[in-house]
Amino acid sequence: MPLKNQWVDRRCCDWDTFLDGLLAAAHRMGFPLLLVDRCEARSYWRRHSCTGAEVIRMQRAREMDAALYNGFGEPPASENDPDSGEPTPLPPSPISPVLA
Repeated sequence: MPLKNQWVDRRCCDWDTFLDGLLAAAHRMGFPLLLVDRCEARSYWRRHSCTGAEVIRMQRAREMDAALYNGFGEPPASENDPDSGEPTPLPPSPISPVLA
């Protein structure tokens, strides 16, 4: 008699291949290896069958959001965007003579 909830392995690859892909994706995207959470990556690999690149994209997006929230980096303002948040310098006002 077969089990009702028999577990089926749907992971994309074995752990070593996943870890190689994870580190390669981090290097390709310029994401520091120090910030790679391998425990979380293993969890996503086991539970959701994510690839290394997908996990790096999630972790990178979370770190970027946290950095913007904490004020450590603002997105670069484009020169054509008038609503970039940078104040426009005012031209100096002319000096008026002092009359006695």
